[in-house]
Amino acid sequence: MSFPARAALTRPRSLTAGELRYAIDGMVEKTVQLIDGLPHDERGMRITFRNWTPVWVHPETGILMRSPQPPKRHFVRKTTFEQIPIDASTKLVKLNGLWFVVSFEPLPPSLGSRHFFGEKLR
Repeated sequence: MSFPARAALTRPRSLTAGELRYAIDGMVEKTVQLIDGLPHDERGMRITFRNWTPVWVHPETGILMRSPQPPKRHFVRKTTFEQIPIDASTKLVKLNGLWFVVSFEPLPPSLGSRHFFGEKLR
């Protein structure tokens, strides 16, 4: 088993300084305007972490800032309905204080998987 020479380990792999500058240039939003204290790009779009620019330059101080992350969405549990099974294809379901009889039937084979409630999907 042979090991690479020390010089091969220290030289840059594939990026030159120009390519690295070009890659970083696309990640930094430089033309920023503050609207209501929040960063916006030159088109007026709000800069968030979901955009392609994870950092931006503060227009007044020139400091490199991290893009604000939008608030996380919280999981909202779906309401569970009180259900009483009658048989394999019928059950009682309580919805807003009223009981409904729900019957299930298999889809006819003529519909196939590309149909939805009788209308063919494109």
